Amino acid sequence: MFGSLGAPEIILIFIIALLVFGPRRLPEIGRRVGGIVRDLRRTTGDFRASVEREIGIDPVSGVEEARRARRDLLSAVSDPLRDAASGALGAVRDVRDAVVVPPEPSGSPSGSVPGSKPGVAGEETAPDPAAPPAPRGEGKE
Repeated sequence: MFGSLGAPEIILIFIIALLVFGPRRLPEIGRRVGGIVRDLRRTTGDFRASVEREIGIDPVSGVEEARRARRDLLSAVSDPLRDAASGALGAVRDVRDAVVVPPEPSGSPSGSVPGSKPGVAGEETAPDPAAPPAPRGEGKE
């Protein structure tokens, strides 16, 4: 009915109250109005709490219920992921154990083929005189 009151309307009401009640009684009336508003807010809060209690809306239990739902949701999502990750790690371990990679000797350069001598890529090296000769007819065509 009155709509929202802005600053000009509140100032006008204050001036009219000052003229009607006078400067001596205005602080007393302000304290009474403040007390009435405070009691009204407290009463409405108590009423709201009692109605919520009667119909079963308890804010504290709602928070606990939300926490429980969050925990259930997280476990429903994380448990399958954890199982899949442990299965994948197990498969990687099985593959690693199945493929035996010999360790490189400490003196050989990385990237070299075991049993070959170091040299420039594409350059043929002289045969090792201590190595047994290759059988004839095999390997060359």
